[in-house]
Amino acid sequence: MRSLLADPEERVFVKDRESRFLLVSAGWLASFAPGCSFDEVIGKTDFDIFSKPHAVAKLEDEQRILATGQPMLAKVEREAFRDRPDAWVSTSKWPLRDEHRNIIGTWGISRDISAQIGAEQALAASRAQLRASERQHRLLFEHNPHPMFAYERATLGIVAVSNAAVASYGYSREEFLTMTMKELMPDEDHESLEQFLKTTVSGAQPGFVQAKVWRHRYKDGTTIDVEITGDDLNLDGRECRILLCQNVTERNKEHAELALAREQLRVSERQHRTLFEHNPQPVWVYDCNTLEIVAASDTAVAAYGYSREELRSMTGRDLRPPEDVAFYLTYVETATGQERLGLPGAQPHRHQYKDGTIIDVEITSDDLILDGRECRMAICQNVTERNKAAAELTAARDHAVEVSKMKSAFLANMSHEIRTPMNGVIGMNELLLDTELADEQRAYAEQVASSGEQMMAIINDILDVSKIEAGQLELDVTDFDLHETIGQVCAVAGLQANAKDIQVDVQMADEVPQYARGDRRRLRQVLLNLLSNAVKFTTEGSVVVSVSAKPQPHGGARIRVDVADTGIGIDPAALDRLFEPFTQADASTTRNYGGTGLGLAIARELVELMGGTIGAETSGLGRGSTFWFEVALSVPGPQMVDRPVSAV
Repeated sequence: MRSLLADPEERVFVKDRESRFLLVSAGWLASFAPGCSFDEVIGKTDFDIFSKPHAVAKLEDEQRILATGQPMLAKVEREAFRDRPDAWVSTSKWPLRDEHRNIIGTWGISRDISAQIGAEQALAASRAQLRASERQHRLLFEHNPHPMFAYERATLGIVAVSNAAVASYGYSREEFLTMTMKELMPDEDHESLEQFLKTTVSGAQPGFVQAKVWRHRYKDGTTIDVEITGDDLNLDGRECRILLCQNVTERNKEHAELALAREQLRVSERQHRTLFEHNPQPVWVYDCNTLEIVAASDTAVAAYGYSREELRSMTGRDLRPPEDVAFYLTYVETATGQERLGLPGAQPHRHQYKDGTIIDVEITSDDLILDGRECRMAICQNVTERNKAAAELTAARDHAVEVSKMKSAFLANMSHEIRTPMNGVIGMNELLLDTELADEQRAYAEQVASSGEQMMAIINDILDVSKIEAGQLELDVTDFDLHETIGQVCAVAGLQANAKDIQVDVQMADEVPQYARGDRRRLRQVLLNLLSNAVKFTTEGSVVVSVSAKPQPHGGARIRVDVADTGIGIDPAALDRLFEPFTQADASTTRNYGGTGLGLAIARELVELMGGTIGAETSGLGRGSTFWFEVALSVPGPQMVDRPVSAV
């Protein structure tokens, strides 16, 4: 004990039953209470030297030894100090006995094992990093986008392949592991391959193989160019080499094409210079950084009035009117070359001749390197006259539109003026028919009535077309009974159909609302036109009117009306022009059935005015046809909903 207490390297302590220090070694004093003397420590407890949690743990250990008489051996603890870094210690404690073997205290030895613990922790961290690195390197190998191989240098046998190699070369992983690197090469490359694969490269990176181009062969016989980068490694005790193989077939092909293109470029350079100098449009080349003009074509010299020497002492700003310089500077900063001004979104440029004349120009530009300088070539086309002509054309178009509106207004007024006396003629003829007439006189009067009605229909059509063209046609939106309106139109057409022994059927879907809000008169006009045409062009069979509806998200319904007939049909090639004014599917129909060709055009305009669509379908001549239209109708007012339901 005395030798231990005197040893400066040993950390020995002796305590009484109350855990007060009785003796400490010089080594313990230097390690755990530096700066204190023996007298200052004797009689103190761990609570006076160490942190409270640490002192409590020491006290519990010593109380257990006093109670059991059993020693505590090599307990590893982390000593926490108030004024210096923590330390790891291994402490052993024994009971202290007197000459009668009574336990009168404890004594122990503490050894600093901080270095050992640090080394163990560093080793554990290093091993964890090694395991993580191994996983990462395996993933990098297996999932590298380029094929990778590992082979044994002594036998050239393949020992590992990446997923990309399996996918690219066509062999399974099992097949690869039975092959050598020679089998991936064409036969004629084997000799040079062996020399390459057995070479150990010396220098700054021993074993590292710089990228070199070889040829590989896929399982299907395809031969490719590969650029190989390799390095030596020890794999499971075997000397191996790992290779990364990049397919450069297309790159080599592109390089060959590039070399050919460069040769062609040198051959054509003289031709392009000639084209530049003698281009019929002014051509400039300017420095993108300084805007200095570095070249000008012969046409530019002739057109702008400057000599070639003057132009080469100028910049692009000098060719602009003063008020356009700011715009030009913004343009050259943002334009990327290869753009054509004059296309959508582009702005026109203006140039100024030496004599002060200002012209409009359209510029085609492209970037190029000229004698090591970043330059831009610009072809400038004088479009002053073209712009002037375009302005004149716009003015002429606006005038034509105004004239068209005046014409429409004139036709509308004239239609009203003509309809007034026509109403008088028709009215007087009806009075005449009410009198007693001879058969021949009545036949003449009835012919006048029929002709008058046809004339009024033509005038009404012309009036509607005129209103549409003049933009004067307006909708009269009211609440109305939809079922009743459709029934009335079908009843009117039914009279004409009965005369031809044709049946008119109406199919009203359950979801069609009884009441709606819209322009009843225009809806009636469209349906009557389609239904009258169907009856007119049908000689036998029937006409079917089908009405359906789809609810709208915000109320109301979208009504669809189909009018299908078994009449003469329509040539499918004529469908696109059916709804144009003064157009019929076949010119002969005008002679056989009459009509102006305005009805469908008016119907289309009315449907579109109501926010709908209209169209026609046909299976061909002689197979009938179907005309349809869709319009959205609003929800009627409450006073309409409460009315009794009518039947069609």
